[in-house]
Amino acid sequence: YTMMTLVMEETDEAAQKAEQYYTEGLDEGALKGMLRAYGFLDSEMGKENAFVASARSSFMTTRSVGSVERVAERLESLFETTDLDGLMLIFPDYLEGIPMFTSEILPRLRARFPEKDLTNA
Repeated sequence: YTMMTLVMEETDEAAQKAEQYYTEGLDEGALKGMLRAYGFLDSEMGKENAFVASARSSFMTTRSVGSVERVAERLESLFETTDLDGLMLIFPDYLEGIPMFTSEILPRLRARFPEKDLTNA
């Protein structure tokens, strides 16, 4: 399993604008508190590293940004090229993201990968 943030909009361009909006809205105080809680600010790990750099972008996970079609294609490719059994998903707005994912992407993944247990989605 891996964790992934999905930033989905009607078009790739709209999704990229949403990604930029979240990045520009980063709450530095909250980020520092979280990094301190994880031990990243009070140790050698407090130096810039991949985790801290990712956190500064407002996304602490791998992300897929784009239209529903583009995100679905990327998820299909991910399952085709890795041994992942599943994904833990994060949505910037769960009230919009979950219905979009369950109505437009999940049926496509279930049809493409019937051997995978996607019943918990």
